[in-house]
Amino acid sequence: MKTYIFLNNSIRQMGGAQMYIRNKMLALEKEGWHVEVFYFLEGKILIPELKKFKDNRIENLRFPIFSLSENARKQVLNIISNRVTKSDDVVIESVTFGFRHWGELIAEHLSGLNLLFFVNETYPKLSKAEEDYLLWKQKRGEYLNHISVKKKASIRVASEHNDKYEFIMTPYNNVVSPESINFEFDKSLPVITSIGRLEKNYILKMVLEVIKFAEENDTKVNLFFIGGASEKGYIDNIKAELSKTNMVIPHFFGYLFPIPVNILDVTDVVIAVSGSVLVGVSRNIPTISIDVNDSYPLGVFGHTTHSRLFRSNEAIVPTSEILKDIILDNKYKEAVNYIDPDVDVINRHNSDLINKLLNNNKVYYNVMEISSFKDKLSYYMKSSLRNIIGDAKIEKIRRRIFG
Repeated sequence: MKTYIFLNNSIRQMGGAQMYIRNKMLALEKEGWHVEVFYFLEGKILIPELKKFKDNRIENLRFPIFSLSENARKQVLNIISNRVTKSDDVVIESVTFGFRHWGELIAEHLSGLNLLFFVNETYPKLSKAEEDYLLWKQKRGEYLNHISVKKKASIRVASEHNDKYEFIMTPYNNVVSPESINFEFDKSLPVITSIGRLEKNYILKMVLEVIKFAEENDTKVNLFFIGGASEKGYIDNIKAELSKTNMVIPHFFGYLFPIPVNILDVTDVVIAVSGSVLVGVSRNIPTISIDVNDSYPLGVFGHTTHSRLFRSNEAIVPTSEILKDIILDNKYKEAVNYIDPDVDVINRHNSDLINKLLNNNKVYYNVMEISSFKDKLSYYMKSSLRNIIGDAKIEKIRRRIFG
């Protein structure tokens, strides 16, 4: 039996990475792969197909490999290797950037293959040593992101991109349920629905733009939030801004999977990023797509933009102005002629690429030597600050300084 291992921060709640893993897992299992998912964040698992991995949480996966003792690293490796027989072909897919080193270490331990395919929306500034590692993986065909994503991580690495070695992400707009839920809201007011985690960088900016639209146009609105946050502080920050106005009525639904169709049926505008954009589009709802880098709108998907992640040449138009176009001026009501890519074709492409890469020589990068003293010092300082005040307060301070 062949074994495919996903490494991701979490399988809890609902998010793009979770849906990506779920959809790819189902395709791999149809082809006879044994699939495992290892993660470190605790929480309620909403996606039914991922519940079987609830015992695969490994706390030490949250830490960089350099920060753990040799014994602690070996303990992680042994837990994972117990799920794999020696005769297996083993593939590890590092789904988020933080696992790029762990994946290589695990692959070496299992004589397997570490594939890098990051679903991150933002990336840290990389050192030359990190870029050297990614270039090495890329030359072996084992760094599989599209060039547009690689550019966000490293222009140097992207300049040597080979498009013969790219995974294609299966669209994950299969998240809407025909079932309904009961909830109260003012049906006479427009409904703006945000779909996505509430700690995302663009959320507070979006909330302020909704308030601006409502107050400048004397138009009271409902603002629905589908998605939660890892810390209560993120939600507190949103509520603090909304408490300053009586023109926006918030409704916090938390994480929902699947999304009840009656919430979308009453929605006039969706605001989202990445794969969540397709949820609104699939229901013919005008959907504002947000750039993950600058947190400003890319445009109305299918009308003024076809991007769900990064800006190319789209003009920056404030969310408040786009809301006026949609809600008050009735623009962008025409259905978007969006056709989902053929999932079978995507799965076949990814499968063929995996099987091709399994023929690579079993050579591994010395990832223990990548992080410099400066990298390690920066990590320990950030970790100490995070432990003291939490991510939500750090984000609040960052916004006060940089806007």
